Amino acid sequence: MQDINFKNKKVLIFGLGILGGGVATANWLLKQGAKITITDLKNKQQLKESLRKIKGKYKLSLGGHRKSDIDLNEIIVVNPDVSIKNEFIRHAYKQKKTVLNEASIFFENFQKPIIAVTGTRGKTTITNWINYFLNTGFKSSPAGNSTDFQFLKVLSRKNRLDAAVIEISSFHLEYFSEVKFAPDIAVITNIYQDHLNRHDTIKNYASAKANIFKSQNKGQALILNYDNEWTKFFLKLRPKAKTYFFSLKQLPKNYNGIYPQNNCAVFRQNGNKIKVLDLSGFEQKYGKHNLQNVLASALAAYSFGISWAKMQKK
Repeated sequence: MQDINFKNKKVLIFGLGILGGGVATANWLLKQGAKITITDLKNKQQLKESLRKIKGKYKLSLGGHRKSDIDLNEIIVVNPDVSIKNEFIRHAYKQKKTVLNEASIFFENFQKPIIAVTGTRGKTTITNWINYFLNTGFKSSPAGNSTDFQFLKVLSRKNRLDAAVIEISSFHLEYFSEVKFAPDIAVITNIYQDHLNRHDTIKNYASAKANIFKSQNKGQALILNYDNEWTKFFLKLRPKAKTYFFSLKQLPKNYNGIYPQNNCAVFRQNGNKIKVLDLSGFEQKYGKHNLQNVLASALAAYSFGISWAKMQKK
């Protein structure tokens, strides 16, 4: 996909919402010089707090969605709550409109290294720990995992950052089947039954998650949970990136990655293994799930270029 210049482009924000993400999107687009229209199922009174925070001129089309709004705009920016199966979004694709969400705008415009984390459980913890490790040698920020770190808020200060560690949901990722982006390092924490009201089946849900790595190349990295049953599904999709695993048990010799053994983290690569981190007392203090989280985080940080020694000091 080519870089998008939003200046003087007619942009439809499809779903403003009341949680702040739509407001951040609107304000970022206005700063780019876009001519925005906002459509939402809610009315002006219900959206008054969100509308009050928008800094600039915009048009409103509230109380429902209309195909005419799709037709009159060049770019459609979709709220995460809006499914790719929505009839108006399908209409936008049929009309050859550019359809984006806040995550794809972030990927398009950040233009610096990105580590992306997705999965059912542990996303926020792993995102924050990776960012913690990265800040031993780089200036990085989490993104996408709270109102303080909304994608486009972080994007607005990209000049002060070397990298970003983003938490990305299946709601964002389902659109990546249509718009091709890939993080430098992708992490899938695990897959459990979730969001079936949106994705219908767990296989559809896992397929949306898989979009995090489908456009990766062999110079990038994918980190998977060896202990999770859905990892086999991801491997059947034949990732092009270098694939590493984290596990609570010893990895087979032909698998590269990290696992605990005798109170140490062991890193295995190309059949060789070395002890890399002292984990004494970690599981007893923080629990088995957080041991798994820290292994995934350390592996991602190492893949980015942070030394084991620096992580141990943290």
